[in-house]
Amino acid sequence: MRLTRILWQGAVLLLTLAVTSHTVHGCSEPLGLMTGEVEDWQVAASSTLTSDPKCNTKYARLHGPKGKAWCAGYKREAEWLLIDLGVEATISSVMIQGRGDGKQWVTKFVLSYSDDAYTWKFTNDIYGKKKIFSANTDSHSLRHLYLDEPITARFIRIHVMEWHGHPSLRIELIGCQGNQWLQFDFGPPRKVTGILTLGRGDGRRKRFVTQYSLSYSNNSVVWHFYKDDNHLDPKVFAGNMDTATERRHYLNQPFVASYIRLHPVDWRKQIAMRAGVLGCPNRGLCGPGYIRVNEGSPCMENLAYQRPTWVNDKRQSWKDWTYGNSKLAVDGDESNHLNKCAILDNYYVDNPVWMVDLGRRRKMNGVVLALWDGKGEDNSTQYRDYVLNLDKLSVYVSNKQHQVNVDARSSHKCDYVSRENGALFRPRLHVACPRELRGRYVYIKAYGVPNRWRKLFTAILCEVMVY
Repeated sequence: MRLTRILWQGAVLLLTLAVTSHTVHGCSEPLGLMTGEVEDWQVAASSTLTSDPKCNTKYARLHGPKGKAWCAGYKREAEWLLIDLGVEATISSVMIQGRGDGKQWVTKFVLSYSDDAYTWKFTNDIYGKKKIFSANTDSHSLRHLYLDEPITARFIRIHVMEWHGHPSLRIELIGCQGNQWLQFDFGPPRKVTGILTLGRGDGRRKRFVTQYSLSYSNNSVVWHFYKDDNHLDPKVFAGNMDTATERRHYLNQPFVASYIRLHPVDWRKQIAMRAGVLGCPNRGLCGPGYIRVNEGSPCMENLAYQRPTWVNDKRQSWKDWTYGNSKLAVDGDESNHLNKCAILDNYYVDNPVWMVDLGRRRKMNGVVLALWDGKGEDNSTQYRDYVLNLDKLSVYVSNKQHQVNVDARSSHKCDYVSRENGALFRPRLHVACPRELRGRYVYIKAYGVPNRWRKLFTAILCEVMVY
């Protein structure tokens, strides 16, 4: 997935174009070398025979002028021609010709592909080995070669293995660029009220999207298509009729999201779109995966949201143990009912420790804790142990996981909250670190009140939010 850089100016979000495609089946259209949609700068090579003016990467187009082609700079194996399709596409076959001069053509080649031009894979045959394609037998005839399985990629390389006379070729890639979408990443959720679109802006080619649909998400995993009231199918928006006229749509049902996608449904000749989003910073609920530290703060990413958790209590590793599971503290539900909270106690350990894995080293400035208030459940044993015997909660940041006895010697200490003046028993606590910390694992360690006759204490974490 490729994202865009964003800039909010008043109520309009301006974005640059970025399109990503998913594999679709049964597609067999030329992908742009013959038509010129793939421009000269999108074709490159390991080398070119510069002594011959009729040899150039820009001539590596099927059915180009006879005698003109890409000619490798050297007569050696593995010289390659690279085609950048501009966006991901599905490639199902290759059409190849020789130079058209009666003397030069490629007889065998292999094909590699990539999404980023750094990491490459070769196409394989049915035995899982690098597939060697048998190409031309003369310099004029067209050879149409099908892949065993379609591939999805942006970059394609044709690696010459064998040739006649000199390694020279003209080529076209066959496939499709369907199921494409333009994605916008806002960061914190934004209220979206409308969409504006334009066609291609260079004036040379009349390319624009005439119809599109819209989807949105707060986590880039689960997506919802926009629908008007009482409609079961996604709304299809009318797009542009030319390249220069701006088309605006104001939504009947504004929504709050961190990501949106525009899905072209119909277009003129080729998908080309400039787009903007109308809206404003969200003043209501932040949505899944985001939090406000206080009522006046902006929405910020909750680094702990639905991340893996761990505790140093062996009971939570038991197959049938469901009581107060540690993952309830990162499920996005701030409900303070006991059955919605992670429950820690010192039945098996002196100091219970809860941990969340942020997935990688992250910068963090603090933690917001949603805690149990006991309302309606204050007759339970857990509430008695919680109120009477819990002394403090300490927050640590570390790059080491599963520390049974985490402390300031092995980790960075963010801060702690104690029972002084009842601070520990507020329904929502903000633990601010004294400075920005960096680490992958965030720990919360619970301590009991010392010198009590009843030693058992309980820590109840309804939600742990890291920012």
